Parts: sequence; structure tokens; C-alpha cells
Amino acid sequence: MSNQKIFQFRPQGASSVSCSVPQSDPIRELPDVPVLSGTLLSMELITCQGPVDLAQVSQLVLSDLGATLQILREAHREKVMGGGRIQRVEDCISGLGLDRCFEVMAKSLVTRSTHSASVYSAWHRAREIAVTSRFVAEKLAFNVSSEEAYLVGLAHGIGNLPQILEWDWIRHFGRNSDLAGLRIAEDWCLPHCIYEYFLDRVTCESQTQWTTIVDHALELLESQPSALLRDEHIQFPFRSVQEISA
Repeated sequence: MSNQKIFQFRPQGASSVSCSVPQSDPIRELPDVPVLSGTLLSMELITCQGPVDLAQVSQLVLSDLGATLQILREAHREKVMGGGRIQRVEDCISGLGLDRCFEVMAKSLVTRSTHSASVYSAWHRAREIAVTSRFVAEKLAFNVSSEEAYLVGLAHGIGNLPQILEWDWIRHFGRNSDLAGLRIAEDWCLPHCIYEYFLDRVTCESQTQWTTIVDHALELLESQPSALLRDEHIQFPFRSVQEISA
């Protein structure tokens, strides 16, 4: 018990954030986020196989940071949720339809270029942290859904997209990736869990549930990079909510 880490976090509050942004906001006009070509090919194969399993499509989209952001962004543009903040990728796919999702994903693909290696690396890292964040949230018995924890882990580095994808927009925020992530999450109306994570970072809120999940995921990947995310392969040094309350 002596080597276990104890933490506290503030309760999750209701969002007062509006999803409406000025028409002139430069973030609206940011380029499409590229999707891995393998993801698009898999999407095409799934849709050609007859009856489609929506859960399978959702898992495929969620495996790719670019695909996830493209679907969420388009669902907001087309007001799939009536203008409200979207919470689940599966709802976006259902609302947009498979053909529209495929079109959105095909708008921009990761191609061989001077920065493609950094894109591949960032996309792989995002998925690693997403899977580990979900694992951490389940282990710590947080009152959050597995998809929320996964989404926060997947999107935790979106503030670095301007630099990774060489967008001119980076000059507006310099090297403040958390502020850039907050603006992107707010103006693209990404799920509230992602917005809250960046708000916590920007306002320097320490040990909230979202920052705790991501920080622990990062620490686990640093300390056990080759461990599989299974109970028998990974040493988990953090105490769950129930253990802290006992």
C-alpha cells in the first residue's frame, strides 16, 4: 500500500458552454484532419460486406484520431444532435450515414510527405494513450463511460495538431498546446469530456478525473511500454475510488 498513489478530483459539473461560434472564427476554417489510408480501406471493406455492424464501424473510426475528429466535426456541422454537444461517435455515424462518413474520412489522407512520419507517430501514440486511459478509468472505478475515457486519451494531444500538420494557425497560440486544444474542442463542439480535460489543463486544475486518467495513462506507458493492457501483465500502482473512500 505504501507505494500506491492517492488522488482527489473535483466533481464533474454541468456544461455551460455553447456550441455556437462566430462565423469568422479561424478555427472553423482549419483544414481537414488526415485519416490513415488503412482506416479508409477497412471502412470500404466493411460497407461492401452487406449488413453493417454499427459497433464495428465505431471501433474502426475510434482507432484513428483523424477519422474520429473528421466524423465529430462533420456531425457538428450538419447538426446531427440538433446543435447540441455530441457525446458518442456511434451517434454521429448513425446520424450521418455510412456513405457520408466515408466521404468525410476520404477528404484528407495521410500521404508520404516531409511530416508523414510525425503524423503516423502521433496517431499511433494517441491510440495507445486512448486504450490505456480506458484501462485506467476502469481500474480506478471512475464514474465515467469507457468511451469517454478513451476519447479523452485519444484527443489529449489535439493541441499539437497545428504543429504536426503544419497549419499556419499555430501562430495564434504559439506553443501553448493546451490552449489550442481547448479552442479546437470548443469551436468544433467536441464531446464535453474532451472540452473539460483541456479546460482543466488551461485553468491549472490539478488532479481532476480527466487529468488524473490521462496522467496515469502516460505514466503507465512510460514505465511499462511493452506491457499488454491486461491485469496479469501490468502492475497498477494507483488506488481506486472505492479504496480511497474505504
